[in-house]
Amino acid sequence: EKLRTGRTDLIITTDLSGPGLYQQQLFEDSYVTLVGRTNPLVKESLRLEQFCQIPHVLFSLEGKGSSNVDIALAKHSAKRNIVLRVPHVSVIPQVLEQNHYLATLPARLATAYMQRYDLKIFQPPVDLAPFTVYQYWHARQHHDPACAWLRSQLKEQVFAISE
Repeated sequence: EKLRTGRTDLIITTDLSGPGLYQQQLFEDSYVTLVGRTNPLVKESLRLEQFCQIPHVLFSLEGKGSSNVDIALAKHSAKRNIVLRVPHVSVIPQVLEQNHYLATLPARLATAYMQRYDLKIFQPPVDLAPFTVYQYWHARQHHDPACAWLRSQLKEQVFAISE
């Protein structure tokens, strides 16, 4: 709606549809599980039972809801122990460093966090489908030079990060 009415020029997300929308793929990613390096609950690998028992941090703008991790766990009749929902993903690394929690995040984000925080990465013990991130804009902004410049800058920056 915000794109259609012109209140927003560009949206970056995994899936959006609507009349008059253009899209451009930015990148593909997968999920990994992060824990603090000193977390005594996780050694060399992460088993499903262990994954479900360890307290989880979940990024959630609304403070509720489930994610594709929960959907994948339900296929194994399993459920994780979500103890904290945070409205911004940037607080997660500090929470993981200071608590014996874990979080499942996009691999690109987790890798960036590992450069600044004392964290370890594990493969989640459930199959999580990779995902694609796109930028979307309305036909109204398709030929706008400023919007075209912004889209090209975003695409270039994503490409530079991928190298």
